[in-house]
Amino acid sequence: MRALSAIGLVLLLAMPSWGELSQRDLEQIGKLIDRKFEPLKEDIAELKVAVARLEGRVDGLEKTVDAFRKEMDARIGELNAKMVSKQWFLTMWVTITLMILAVSYLYGRSDREEIECGLREKPELEDAYRAIGVL
Repeated sequence: MRALSAIGLVLLLAMPSWGELSQRDLEQIGKLIDRKFEPLKEDIAELKVAVARLEGRVDGLEKTVDAFRKEMDARIGELNAKMVSKQWFLTMWVTITLMILAVSYLYGRSDREEIECGLREKPELEDAYRAIGVL
């Protein structure tokens, strides 16, 4: 008898879990879920709007950056063209100046060598060369 009462008690406790949900129960659960998720749906809609705005801004910024890059590339090209012409001009004048200095140095050196050779042959001309500033 005790066993039967124990089995009956277990079956009595387990009975609600065997039961099916009625349509009314399902509607109440659906309403409860809708109420709980309504703020989340509104937040998601706001986020979608914000993301769309940001995407529009990003697209606008990308176009602006592309235009800026093209303008900077054009300006850099112009500056490079000017710099190349200035560099060639500067290189030309530096080369001419160095050639003038090199030629005068080399001629002066050869003149000094000739004078030194001449002084070995005629040491009496040393005072004359010093007087005119060659030595």
